[in-house]
Amino acid sequence: MTDTILTANRLDDGTVEYYGGNAIWTSFINSAWVFPSKDNAKEAVNMLSATGELERVGIYSIPVEKENGQITPVTKREEIRANGPTVNGHSKRE
Repeated sequence: MTDTILTANRLDDGTVEYYGGNAIWTSFINSAWVFPSKDNAKEAVNMLSATGELERVGIYSIPVEKENGQITPVTKREEIRANGPTVNGHSKRE
């Protein structure tokens, strides 16, 4: 089953962040709030975008799979955003 989480970039330095619920953002994908449906995530994107919060830009939902407490992005693009560059030795999550 594919779940959905929200992601955005921090405005000041571009860091990838994930919505952790209760107005908390985190740079760790495994701390992201998992939405039970894409529709729920879409509603959250609309609500968060409407708040006028200026610390993050480009809020959107991404499909993920959750297994044994680990959240894994479904697409390669989001996997790279979550884990850093694909060049050996340059991962932000080492």
